[in-house]
Amino acid sequence: MTPTSPRLHHLDALRSFAMLLGIVLHASLSFMPFPWPVQDSEQNTSFYILFAAIHGFRMPLFFLLSGFFTAMLWRKRGTLFLAKHRAKRVLLPLVIGCFTVIPVTNWSIQFVAQSRTSEPAAVQTPDLKPLNHEDIIQESDPEILSQLTEAAIRRNDKDSLLLLIKQGVDLNYIPEIKITALHWATGLGQLEMATILLDNGADINALDDHKSTALHWAALFGRPKLARLLIERGIDTTLRNRDGSLALDMVTPEARPYVAGIAVMFAGLLNIPFNDKDFYAGAEEIFEMAPSPSYSTPFIFHHLWFLWYLILLVISFCCITPILQAATSLKKMRPLVITPFRYLWMIPLVALLQTQMSPSSFGADTSAVIMPSFPILGYYATFFFFGVVYFLSNDSQKLGRNFWITLPLAFLVILPAALAQFEPGAGDETVMAWLAAAYACLACFGLIGLCRKFLSADKKWVRYISDSSYWLYLAHLPLVLLQQDYVRDWDCSPISKLLVICASTTVLLLGSYQLFVRHTPIGWLLNGRR
Repeated sequence: MTPTSPRLHHLDALRSFAMLLGIVLHASLSFMPFPWPVQDSEQNTSFYILFAAIHGFRMPLFFLLSGFFTAMLWRKRGTLFLAKHRAKRVLLPLVIGCFTVIPVTNWSIQFVAQSRTSEPAAVQTPDLKPLNHEDIIQESDPEILSQLTEAAIRRNDKDSLLLLIKQGVDLNYIPEIKITALHWATGLGQLEMATILLDNGADINALDDHKSTALHWAALFGRPKLARLLIERGIDTTLRNRDGSLALDMVTPEARPYVAGIAVMFAGLLNIPFNDKDFYAGAEEIFEMAPSPSYSTPFIFHHLWFLWYLILLVISFCCITPILQAATSLKKMRPLVITPFRYLWMIPLVALLQTQMSPSSFGADTSAVIMPSFPILGYYATFFFFGVVYFLSNDSQKLGRNFWITLPLAFLVILPAALAQFEPGAGDETVMAWLAAAYACLACFGLIGLCRKFLSADKKWVRYISDSSYWLYLAHLPLVLLQQDYVRDWDCSPISKLLVICASTTVLLLGSYQLFVRHTPIGWLLNGRR
């Protein structure tokens, strides 16, 4: 492609579509059982279908298109210009966002958390009476026994817990939700239950799905008595969770405001009592008990994490440009992306990387800390460099041309099959990984073909939305959180609330884009001078 190549309107539109779907995705999270700062009064698990449908392809599509446009810019202007351009359009907005968008997002999390933590949350157990001991004696299924153990801990039912232990319950059994009995006792603040578990062989260093120990949970919920017990019993305080945090890092003065917001999310999801004032007092007591040896607080990018990963991938691309420049057989790579042969290598590779992530959600994980997760980076690198090779292959409008087959297959066959894996007893992590990989690939390629078919012409309103989408995504999360908090107790359907949140957020941000961004240095930074 030459420097005079026309603007690819359909890919511009598709990239902005992927950006704007992030608003819908985040707006929907308060309506489902999900670790999110706001938990709406009208919870509905069917919203997970919307979440999975969007999350399963949105970021893979964005990185694929980013790889395509990165290769295009390199071919037109060279490596040095590419590096300068991406530093201005990606790195600088991320740096500025670290001092503007991210602090405002942190404040929003704290605001919505404090609006619901003036009183301790109630434990919503329908029956707090001791469990039926005859049912315990007759039960042998490990998963059900694990649920009975959790129920006994929730009720602080010592007799039932001791009976379960006598019956031979595996205290180190890892249930489908990946939370051990010791984690439950710690999170719920049940000191006696935790003591019984440890006295009877519970693994003190057991990890949950986030690779957090029970001490991480004690820090997360501000449980100093549990933290002291675990430390005295010899828990390994050097273990780091998936975010790279030590348990004691979470109670440092700098970390507490952020951790409190995370605690509210999980307290709402797991139905654990939580009180903001108690948390801060407990965190202070834990910190004084055993100050963190590293005294480090992981910096959280929140929704701007994708810019950090994009920077890393652009750096990787710049490192291989000499090889691409010297290569004489790039056309031989064309079958890898243009023909259906792409499915034979891409789906297995994506599925392999997917198996290294959490099986608790459909699609790739996200990592908002500075230290990148290599499975996640590798996952998005696969799509990014597919986009690079796609551009270099000089596609003659073949990729995605069978969208009328691939899109129905992705949305109507593969997605329902994947969601069925979440049914109790039906889940298989390997099957889920393959379905998620196939869904992401088919949806990405099909949407490229669909947009080429209907959005190839230059349309002013499409270009305007494309230009504004970057700003809308960067600035949307605090507004979404505040509006979720505002509508959460409305007596109306969750769909109506979702529409209000999405529409009002979009209108407000479009207005701000037109008045304060489009023809200002902010707009020049994000989109260049017009």
